[in-house]
Amino acid sequence: MIDWSKTKYEITIREEHLPVEGNAMASGEDAYDRACEAAILLRLDRDDLWAWCMVTVTASHPDLPFDGDGVVLGACSYKDEEDFKAGGYYEDMKAEALENLQEKVKMVLDAAS
Repeated sequence: MIDWSKTKYEITIREEHLPVEGNAMASGEDAYDRACEAAILLRLDRDDLWAWCMVTVTASHPDLPFDGDGVVLGACSYKDEEDFKAGGYYEDMKAEALENLQEKVKMVLDAAS
């Protein structure tokens, strides 16, 4: 029996290829939206990848020789990793990543029997 409480979660980020313009904000206030986009672009110019990125959360377990499939969320703009973790997406992504890992274990066990 696997003790799932030992599950570890890894957050990785990578460059988002979706344009900032027209995708970062849709408040209905064009001037506000453009200001938000400009702030994101300025952060990107300063090599702040959290400004506009794709976030992947992957579950692993020390007793398993493989990880689960990562859960990806695109078009993200956060201050930093802690800001991302404070939002609601992180907990949802962790739950889905754990489900992916558990499904992979089930598939391996089914194939072995």
